Amino acid sequence: MHTPSRTSCKTTSFRRWLNRRALACFLFMCVGLAPGQAADQSGYAQWDETSLVLDNGVTRRVVGLKPDGISTAQLTLAGFAQDTMVAAGKSDEFSFSLVGGPALAGRRGWQVQGCEHQTDQHGGRGAAVRLISPAGLKVKVVYLLYPDLPVIRKHLLIENTGPADIGIENLDVEDLQLVDNDVHCHLFTNYGRRRVLGPYLGDWDDSLVNLHFFSNQFNRQTAAWGLAVGNEAPGVTKHFSAFRGAGNNLAVGLRHAGENYPFRKWLKPGEAWTSPATFVVPYADADPQVVLNGAVNDFVRKHLGIRLAQLHQKPSFVYNTWTPFRTDINEALILDLARSAAAMGFQEFIIDDGWQANRSTLPNEHPIGDWLINKERFPHGLKPVFDEIKRLGMKPGLWLSLGAASNDSAVLAEHPEWFVRDAAGRPANLHGQHGHNRTRVTACLATGWADHFKHIVLKLVREHGLEYVKLDLALVTSAYLNDPLRSGCHATDHPGHRDHAESYYAIYAALWRLFDELHAEAPDLFIDCTFEAMGKLQLIDYAMCQHAEGNWLSNFEERAPLGSWRVRQMAWWRSPAMPATALVIGNQQLDDPEWEHSLKSLLGVFPIFLGDPRLVPAAQQQRIRQWADWQGAAQRKYDFSSYRRDPPGFGEPALGAWDGFMRVNTDTGAGGVVAVFRENARETTRRVFVPDLTPTREYAVKLAPEGRVLHTLTGRQLAEEGFPVTLERASDGAVFEIERR
Repeated sequence: MHTPSRTSCKTTSFRRWLNRRALACFLFMCVGLAPGQAADQSGYAQWDETSLVLDNGVTRRVVGLKPDGISTAQLTLAGFAQDTMVAAGKSDEFSFSLVGGPALAGRRGWQVQGCEHQTDQHGGRGAAVRLISPAGLKVKVVYLLYPDLPVIRKHLLIENTGPADIGIENLDVEDLQLVDNDVHCHLFTNYGRRRVLGPYLGDWDDSLVNLHFFSNQFNRQTAAWGLAVGNEAPGVTKHFSAFRGAGNNLAVGLRHAGENYPFRKWLKPGEAWTSPATFVVPYADADPQVVLNGAVNDFVRKHLGIRLAQLHQKPSFVYNTWTPFRTDINEALILDLARSAAAMGFQEFIIDDGWQANRSTLPNEHPIGDWLINKERFPHGLKPVFDEIKRLGMKPGLWLSLGAASNDSAVLAEHPEWFVRDAAGRPANLHGQHGHNRTRVTACLATGWADHFKHIVLKLVREHGLEYVKLDLALVTSAYLNDPLRSGCHATDHPGHRDHAESYYAIYAALWRLFDELHAEAPDLFIDCTFEAMGKLQLIDYAMCQHAEGNWLSNFEERAPLGSWRVRQMAWWRSPAMPATALVIGNQQLDDPEWEHSLKSLLGVFPIFLGDPRLVPAAQQQRIRQWADWQGAAQRKYDFSSYRRDPPGFGEPALGAWDGFMRVNTDTGAGGVVAVFRENARETTRRVFVPDLTPTREYAVKLAPEGRVLHTLTGRQLAEEGFPVTLERASDGAVFEIERR
């Protein structure tokens, strides 16, 4: 089966869009619109009394406007022979329940009030359908499309127009009936990387799921097709199900009642609430991983609104003190480490746990909550330490716990009402193995704690020059516990939530507001929101990436090559669905004899090293500095850290195989970075192909970091012929700079 290149597909789609746009303009000028019909000036949406048509020349969705509701009548891809991928008129479109009341679905029980134009600040254009229900609700269903991409994004605006409070639960923002069933479908779950069969109920790792349908001769479908489906709900509140309801149902939204970590939202009279968004990416005649590396990856980078895209300067070479020092740090040690790190070209220096104290004089090995500086360890405070880090040419960073406080902290004594309550009404520790009466408790962000913590961070920014903050420990649920009773907040008097079910989403929402408010007052602050704060092992998602720049995703302390292989494996699993530079993966160490293998692997994610830089020999220091200087120059030339895709023919990192990554600027075609690795594979040579560069331009393939030119090839030759790479060592890697001439 021939699959055209993504560049040619884009060109064809754009020409098709131009032709349709020209025809639409011509008809408008000649005969005008039909009575009651409206057109979006972007050409992406038009409607009349019976249907809303969303079409950007690449994908098309028709939403039927019926007397009692709405339902998708058509969902397809330009040039695809199959008229629609959904069962026309049979989808609920969206669905939710009222607490103590009825279940509601978009295709029945509503009065359609009309449509209106919609845009977002990231290039989205489309329309919204306005609905009203006798139950005292208004719903606006918003659909957005994006230039040259087969992406349809959707969210709901729900308003309580009745006289009493209402609670919303069991919310599915996207609720579709597909034309084919699970017998002919492979689901690629868990960031689009894990294949499963049959009816499926997903979890927090299903930010992106791909439903891939094979040829079905009985229905006369002659080509494979699929839907990549994204869910922008936060953390453990995600709901995804396929083929579990009546018919061939696909439902994407927030966790249902009866599931762990359920969603609930109470609305007062006159109050409105905007749901998280979902998106669908129809495709045909393509491998699911090609779609993941192509349309999905492009949409996330360009239009999802991730914080990394807003950074003028992304972190290029970062040092963190956690390994091997843990909490055993002091001023003299930090200054020694900083001088050694600066000599090797590090650009950011992060002081991890151990710098802090509480007001209490009680013995506490891990004081947290008051966030005072430990004057025994840092007798002059942090300001002169930060000043020295900056003088050395690095940005200073600091570890804090987002919501934990020691039992002997002053903040707990002064504000016990700010803390999570368990089912018995006692202050609770959501993070670890122990219960409410051990060393610390967890704050509820849906209280005054959020403003308190914001003040602490901004004071460190303003008075000390803090530029990077690593925010840690459990907030909603633990990454290390599987007991759903030890999660969320059972308090009924907290201002941000009125019951346990509402607390889950409320805490995440408060977390995002906190991050947004920090960025509003400190725009250049890099926020690293760890997987512990997100609530599950190695959890990162689209919601987090829209509000924080990075996520400390995991810790691998094994020496290379095992540790570096695990770094690449984790990076492959989470990207390209997630922005690669948001993946902060520790704890590879500078003083590892095989440090260079780790460095090459870390080039595929967030570039962070740990270890003791004072133990690095002089020759190795010079080599690390060479890599650091090269990496900074490559970032300035190509912005390569905004990109990451799988090289053609290279799959999941596995022992006995080759793997790799491409971080090539496919928007400008300027070039970028390509890395390949051999992990005990039998073959010593592989050919590397680099698609989507300018076909007629010449590119130099240079060995990094030395810059020696190995090949000079056109963009077409790189895509079609590639270049050979030979690695004689059983575990080794090579990094290449692809530079446009």
